[in-house]
Amino acid sequence: MGSNTDASKKILGFKYQELVALLKCLDSSDNSKIYLECLGDISDGKTTTEVKHSVDPSKELYDTHIDFWKTLNNLIEGYDEFRFYDSYFLHTTAKIKKDSIFDGWQSLNSQDRKNKILSISPPKTISDYYNKAKACKAHVLKDILDKFIIQADQPSAKEFYKEKLLKHPSIIKAIRETYREEFIISLFGIISFYLIDNNGEFWEIDIEAFDNSFQSYLKRYLIEDLAFPISSIANNKDLPENYRFVDELKSIGYESKIGIAVKDYLQASESQIKMLNERPSLRDELDSFDEDVFDEMVDNKLSHQDNLKYLESPDLKQYSKRFFDDCMDKIKVKNSILGVKGVKTYYPKGRAHNQVDENNYFNWKLDQNNES
Repeated sequence: MGSNTDASKKILGFKYQELVALLKCLDSSDNSKIYLECLGDISDGKTTTEVKHSVDPSKELYDTHIDFWKTLNNLIEGYDEFRFYDSYFLHTTAKIKKDSIFDGWQSLNSQDRKNKILSISPPKTISDYYNKAKACKAHVLKDILDKFIIQADQPSAKEFYKEKLLKHPSIIKAIRETYREEFIISLFGIISFYLIDNNGEFWEIDIEAFDNSFQSYLKRYLIEDLAFPISSIANNKDLPENYRFVDELKSIGYESKIGIAVKDYLQASESQIKMLNERPSLRDELDSFDEDVFDEMVDNKLSHQDNLKYLESPDLKQYSKRFFDDCMDKIKVKNSILGVKGVKTYYPKGRAHNQVDENNYFNWKLDQNNES
């Protein structure tokens, strides 16, 4: 079982490299190329990145850590190709160990970095790498160290996927949250496909081709907004029984508003059913809309009740009617539902009456005790 676990962790490390490469593709400009397992784990012709992943959140980058020394060795050996690059990155999930030679690395100049790395006593595991660094020409080593950037404490695979990819600006702007994960998985498959397509000879990602694939995949998820389904329910003079919002209007002496309230309520209910039948994926958005409506009702009530504190023996029914009218005026303009176009004013008003039915503690009648 242990060997299987070790193998899985090793494979996860390779997949993490692809996740980082996908992020680089999303951030890259046109007419560029990304290379994997060539000139470092990931290269774009201007930078090279070595990617190191660990599932151990306590892992630290210490003085003799092989991840650093092996990366440095690769840069020394490949200097003829790397010398024209702008930066060399070590992207690692490990944290920099306090008081290690890497502590404050980014603020050090190349000479200080050189002095630090050559000050250690190397164990056998890195002695060959250390000796090669020590024997390296001074100007070459200083040039490498000047461009050497340690990106430590990077998110592990799962967190990287959630925080860096799912929340990438290009994804958030293009895809509704419901479809983002599926879309990212499709893009992740593209990264692997490029290796397959080249028969494993080289792993090159042409950003222009990647962007074309991005747009092609995107079309599958760009669903046209649903036209708001208008209710066919006519004005019904028969008042529904046991509806709390009707009783609430009666409690403030606003019987004249009951007819239109019933119509709004029934029409909104029918339109909601039609929307869910046509687009079940809208359920979360419609639930969120209801919550926004109710928040508006509660905030508005607190404001009206606060004004009562400065009055002596106010006519509570009269002020409650004002509150109701003000609340309806504010709510009826809430016609924005993601994925739906042309929302009619009866919908937010009807959903407000629905909220009165579902929240037994909410009353239209005001008091002077600031209670909902």
